[in-house]
Amino acid sequence: MKFIKMFISLGMLISLVSCSVKEENKPVTFGYLAKLLDIQIDESKADTVLTNEEAIQQLLLWSEMSEEQLGDYPDDYNAFAKSLGMLNGLEDYDPKAECMSDDLKVMKKPVDELRKALKAKKLEPLFLNGMAQPIFPFTKGTLEKGYSNDNSEIIRYSVFVETDYDTDNDGKLDLVKAVVQLPRAAMEGDYKAATIYDARPYIAGCTPYYELSEIEGESYDMDKLYAKPEKRVPEGTITTIEAAKLAESAEWYYYSPYEDIYDYENLEWYNYYLVRGYAFVASAGLGTRGSEGFETCGSDLEIAAFKNIIEWLHGDRIAYTDKTSNIAIEADWSNGNVGMTGRSYSGTTPFGVATTGVEGLKTIVPVAGIASWYDYMNSQGTALADYPYDQLSSLAVYCAGRYIDEDDWETIKTDYGNYLHQLEKDQLANGSDYSDVWSNRDYTLNPENIKASALIVHGVNDFNVRTKQFELMFNTFKKAGQPVKLLIHQGAHITPAYYAGGYAVPVNGEFYEDMVNKWFSHYLYDVDNGIENMPEVLAQSNYDADLWEEYDSYATENSLEMITAYENKLETIYTEYDAVGLTAENRDEEMSKASSIANATYIAEVDKDITIKGTIAVNFKAALANGEGNDNLAVNVMLVDISDKPFGAFNVDENKTYVNKTTVKEKGVWIGGGVDKLDLKQYATNEVNFKVIESGWIDLCNPASAFDSSTAEESITPTVNEFNEYTVYLQPNIYTVKEGHKLALVITGYDLNIVNFE
Repeated sequence: MKFIKMFISLGMLISLVSCSVKEENKPVTFGYLAKLLDIQIDESKADTVLTNEEAIQQLLLWSEMSEEQLGDYPDDYNAFAKSLGMLNGLEDYDPKAECMSDDLKVMKKPVDELRKALKAKKLEPLFLNGMAQPIFPFTKGTLEKGYSNDNSEIIRYSVFVETDYDTDNDGKLDLVKAVVQLPRAAMEGDYKAATIYDARPYIAGCTPYYELSEIEGESYDMDKLYAKPEKRVPEGTITTIEAAKLAESAEWYYYSPYEDIYDYENLEWYNYYLVRGYAFVASAGLGTRGSEGFETCGSDLEIAAFKNIIEWLHGDRIAYTDKTSNIAIEADWSNGNVGMTGRSYSGTTPFGVATTGVEGLKTIVPVAGIASWYDYMNSQGTALADYPYDQLSSLAVYCAGRYIDEDDWETIKTDYGNYLHQLEKDQLANGSDYSDVWSNRDYTLNPENIKASALIVHGVNDFNVRTKQFELMFNTFKKAGQPVKLLIHQGAHITPAYYAGGYAVPVNGEFYEDMVNKWFSHYLYDVDNGIENMPEVLAQSNYDADLWEEYDSYATENSLEMITAYENKLETIYTEYDAVGLTAENRDEEMSKASSIANATYIAEVDKDITIKGTIAVNFKAALANGEGNDNLAVNVMLVDISDKPFGAFNVDENKTYVNKTTVKEKGVWIGGGVDKLDLKQYATNEVNFKVIESGWIDLCNPASAFDSSTAEESITPTVNEFNEYTVYLQPNIYTVKEGHKLALVITGYDLNIVNFE
């Protein structure tokens, strides 16, 4: 009997414990929430039931984050809740619905961590939901006068990093200026910050010139650029705290007289990261305003100087407080981990720096960046622009911001003018063929040096930095054996979060910066968030802006080979475009319809959806029909999606600058931390009957040229009626041709949209 009695008692105990943890899921009232959070409320509201967003508001206020940081209720509060992961696991979440007690418990867990972080003795980055959260207060730095780091939550100051070369031949190693921004807590030693670094020659101010007509010069000994005088000897040291007290906003915020803007141009493009605890460093590099040396447009010297700044952040190089006092300063707030990002030129420099193998560079996120400068201005032996846009010297002189400071410019203008003219001579000496000038600016050549990962971002409608560049980068990282992903969108030459335009377009349903935040959190702070397992390719659909396709590999398992029915037929193409009424505006559409004396067009029916991924290679034989050969016999090949019925396609405007967009919501993109919001926009299609999917260009003088830039080094002089075999590589795309459409392959002469050889 004792045994039975004990058994029954034990059963009763289990039943009682089970009842004690079981709580009814019921609507949350103010009274219930007040008891849970141990806060005082107006007793008259005790029985009032809260909506989900009202509960979120009360929880976030309870965290003791300031209302200024939280922003506007309810939108900013709801956005912050999503960022924190407060809504994770809540099915059919509706911000306006009654908040239930079970859901409240889920919402509260991340807020407990937020409150704990904010009440800690030291303010450190908070990683929730796989990314850094906006818990650091913010103060703007865009003041012409009266700025003081004593009154700023974001600390700003400048340093001058010593490089390895004396490119301006003044007997001293060049110093390059870098502007540093970081949360006060990092400066005060609460934690060591990772750095996001934007190396962008435009940001310090540009000149009024884009060609050499206004710059005098003759010739220059290029070996002088590599002079290596003795390093400076520091005469003292200073801490970041001491340097911050001396900083003035004129170091980074001043009027750029030839652009009608204030520089540093990108000063506020990274506020998203500053309020999340990252440091941000910007540099315009050699030959720009505030720095020493020559602006050399993509050369190994430019890349080396940008690399030197990472070495300073990693603790391996000296920087000074100014250009004359020799007072050294360390990045005493840095954890040594650096991620580079930026668009266009500053999407180019991260790739160049990554190929140096510099310690401390953990990852790059290049946007619309150049992998090989040869293929930026040329394609398989033919030019892709008219003068002056086909010359490196043009971009170099435009970015040579030392011109803005007249006294400084006087010290280099003779030698620099000579250098620019020599650079142009060296480039022109080889026409549009690959040469030493280009190999010096070809970052694909040394994949074995790369130690960083990469998330490569590019728009398939980019007519500035064409899409071949992302594939060149991707291939190089693959050869290096380093982690690499592709993010391909339907935009043109922009970043999906486009601060210069004040808007953002969504990426797979989320804010672009949130995705990149996860990427940086993983690679710079070792956060285990799984971002490294994202698909190798994430590509926005070419017919639905809200649809994103995932591919485990950029390589294709299947291929489609198309052979013309007239394999041995001889076609003669003339470049007499006027005779058939072709202009730059109508040539693509008219040529895709049928052959003419100016083009050979082959059309195939599409009986099921086909997705084209990557670069298309087109093989053909060609010979001169008449005339004498020269060094630029351009052939353009296009693959075109055509349909009898109009279909939606993403197209650029008449200036080939932006893809059309619609505004979804003004100020609809939350940044956090009290930072100004962006407009939410989405790409919009136009109704068309044709869309050029891919296009390629080759010089008949370069039959040996292939995909890699270096293969365009050798050229021939074609002979009349002597045929050569050619393979032209079209600019890559990820594009779905719908059932019932047609594919047109067009072969023609020079491209009126690119360059005029008449």
